[in-house]
Amino acid sequence: MNSTYLFEQSDQLLPTDSPFDLVGTVSNPPNLKLRGSINWAYDSFSTNLAVNYIDGFRNEQVDPVEDVSSWTTVDMTVSYRTGDRSGSGWLDGTVFSVNALNLFDRDPPFAASAGFDRDYDTANASVLGRTIAFQITKQW
Repeated sequence: MNSTYLFEQSDQLLPTDSPFDLVGTVSNPPNLKLRGSINWAYDSFSTNLAVNYIDGFRNEQVDPVEDVSSWTTVDMTVSYRTGDRSGSGWLDGTVFSVNALNLFDRDPPFAASAGFDRDYDTANASVLGRTIAFQITKQW
């Protein structure tokens, strides 16, 4: 498991201004990010399942200020290894993988925009939805 908890990140526009905290606001780092994963392998097959969590935050770019909900996504990889690279076959040392990001196609949480044509936090979320990739890796 990987996790990050950010206590404070302040900014100050002018030396005479009071500093203000950016953490947990739209387009800035969230307070909490987590990624937990589990791996399983048997013979030539392996799989990895990962859960990603981004904590909710405040959207201070609109009036009144809104609370934006958290976002949880799941990623998965399934792989098949043909054999070790010391074998004599042309497929030996080849790994076939299928990767799925945002497996359950979760939309990012709604965050109203102030004059921009978007309804999500572009710094912390993606609108691509489920992304599936097929990969072939050959070791020599």
